[in-house]
Amino acid sequence: MSRMSRMEEFFARYFVLFLTAFFAGGVFLLIGLLPVLPGGPFIMIGSILMAVSVIAALGGVLVAGKFGASRGVRRSKGMPVRTPARVEYKFRTDDGKPLIAEEEAEGAERWHVVLRTKANRKLEVETARQVYDSCPEGMWGWAWLQGDWMGRFEPDADLQRQMEP
Repeated sequence: MSRMSRMEEFFARYFVLFLTAFFAGGVFLLIGLLPVLPGGPFIMIGSILMAVSVIAALGGVLVAGKFGASRGVRRSKGMPVRTPARVEYKFRTDDGKPLIAEEEAEGAERWHVVLRTKANRKLEVETARQVYDSCPEGMWGWAWLQGDWMGRFEPDADLQRQMEP
């Protein structure tokens, strides 16, 4: 089972809170309907609790939808980072299947580059076709990363000489 992100955890926690407020409002309404007790304050509190919980839950759904819609945009999350890296290899995918032949490349939907950082960390990132074409395999340069997305790659001959033995 996958772990929830902080945002999902936040919305799950507040959804439970709103649900609890809604049911508490229902209990107050039921108590207010009992002929033994004065119903006015209980009905008022119950109605307010239920209305606030419904409004807050709808607001939460709208906000969660907005975050969800912006979340998948090029899988870029976090701050953009410029890091020295070496292009290990590149590949293209279409419907999740890797494309091998060059003639198949025209139909590719996604472009991936595998990088090796100075700290010997291996990163697989997705990128645009133009950036993919500007990354020669085996070349050192500056990768502009944001989450799992590489927005730019600048080959650097000085870095290449410095890193290669």
